[in-house]
Amino acid sequence: MTKYCSECGEKLNDENASFCPQCGERVNEDTKVEKNNKPLILGLVAIVVVLIIAIAFVTGGFGLFGESTSILLISESPVSNSGNFTVELVSGNQGVSGKDIQITFKNSTNSYDFTAITDNSGLANVIPNVGAGEYDVEVKFTGDDKYSKSSTSGKFNVETKITEIDSQVTSTRTEPDYESFSYTHSFEDTDKNGDGYVYLSDMNIAHTPKNIVKQMFADSDSNGDGRLNHDEYYKFMYKLNYDKSSYGL
Repeated sequence: MTKYCSECGEKLNDENASFCPQCGERVNEDTKVEKNNKPLILGLVAIVVVLIIAIAFVTGGFGLFGESTSILLISESPVSNSGNFTVELVSGNQGVSGKDIQITFKNSTNSYDFTAITDNSGLANVIPNVGAGEYDVEVKFTGDDKYSKSSTSGKFNVETKITEIDSQVTSTRTEPDYESFSYTHSFEDTDKNGDGYVYLSDMNIAHTPKNIVKQMFADSDSNGDGRLNHDEYYKFMYKLNYDKSSYGL
C-alpha cells in the first residue's frame, strides 16, 4: 500500500525512501500507511467558507458586517408620555436615514414595544404612551447589508406632563402664533439654499445643549422628514427661545 509523509502528507512513491522528497522529513518505520486526508479537509474548509459568505450575502450578514453604527439617546429623563422620545442612529459623525429602530420600555410588570424610522438627520421619534414610572429602555438597530447592528439602553422616568405649549393649545383650541415671536424674515434668512426648508445643519445654536436642540428639532418636525418647513421652523424657534423650561432648562 502507498505510504504518505507524516509531516506534509506527500505521497511516497518509493516505499523504501528514508526521507520525504517534498519536505525532507525523515521517514520513520512507523509512518502510517493510509489515505492522505489533507486535500479532503482543505476542500471541506473551502466549502464551509463559501457557505458562510453566501449566507451573509443573502441575509445581509445578520447585521454583522458593514459600516459600524451607534445609537445616541437624545431625550433625557424624565420624558413625557405624550411627547416625543428621540434617539439618533449615526455612523461616524453622520446620521443614518431610513432605518427601522426598535424601542422597548420595560418595567417589572410590563413591556411596551415601539418602532420608528430614522429621518434625514438620523433621528427617530416615538411617543411613549405608557403609564408613569421608571422604565428600562432598550433601543436596537438590527443592521442591514450596508450598516452593522447596534444597540443601547438606559433608565428613564416617564411622567404625565403638560408643557407650556400644550397648555396654550388646550385653552385656546389652537396653537400659538409662533411666527410672531421671531423677527421678520427669520425663516428666509436661515433657509440657506432657498429650497423652502431649514435643516439642523443650517443653524449654529450656542448656549443650548446639543441633545436638547435635537429634541426640540424633532418635536417641531411634525412629519419626521428631518427638515423644517416655514411653520415648523417658527415652532422650533419658539421652543428654543421661550419654552426651554419644558426641556428642563
